[in-house]
Amino acid sequence: KGLVKSGMTSVIIPGTVRRICANAFADCKRLASVSFRDGLVSIGMMAFDGCESLRSITFPTILKEIGEWAFSRCTSLREVKFNEGLMSVAEWAFSECSSLVSVELPSSVISIDQYSFAWCSNLLVCRSDEGLETIGKRAFSGCSNLECVDLPRSLCEIGDDAFNGCWKLNNMIFHGDVPNGFTKSRIEDGGKYYTGMTVFYPLKYGQYWQRVANDMPTVSFSAIQGT
Repeated sequence: KGLVKSGMTSVIIPGTVRRICANAFADCKRLASVSFRDGLVSIGMMAFDGCESLRSITFPTILKEIGEWAFSRCTSLREVKFNEGLMSVAEWAFSECSSLVSVELPSSVISIDQYSFAWCSNLLVCRSDEGLETIGKRAFSGCSNLECVDLPRSLCEIGDDAFNGCWKLNNMIFHGDVPNGFTKSRIEDGGKYYTGMTVFYPLKYGQYWQRVANDMPTVSFSAIQGT
């Protein structure tokens, strides 16, 4: 059973622990520090949900799975260091982490599921190494301070309203093929495009982006040298 409303302020997860079960530390509002030792493979659903004093996380090297809502509503969380080997970021995993400033995902992450970083209102930058294939529905919805998204060549698909409500999104950088289903709905809100945004794309995809630009008069499109 979870340690709901526990007064603990720090915890060390030993290397003998392979899995943290669902709700294990949910709503431990004073928990400010968690140290993971190598050995942990899975973090369960809502395991640290509502730990509003938690400030930073460094995941262990063999972690494969972060469950739904695992760190949702960790409102003091500013820094997350993802490990190489993590395969995906689950639905709602970091939603409403309102102090999170930047996200850098390793090449092993192939999918960002729906609502993964929704309403991270102070998130400024998201970057992903080569390997990411899918960004789910509303993955970054409500990230009202997000300014730059840097997307790898491996990206194949962007879900509906993935960046809905990202009012300050100025730069969207594509390094490869046009993702499946990429339309104006991915970069608009309430039928209005984000005025001032520049979409950067490899030069060889210029004809496609020229057609897209004609449908989005308030968004600029700029070719960059790419392969």
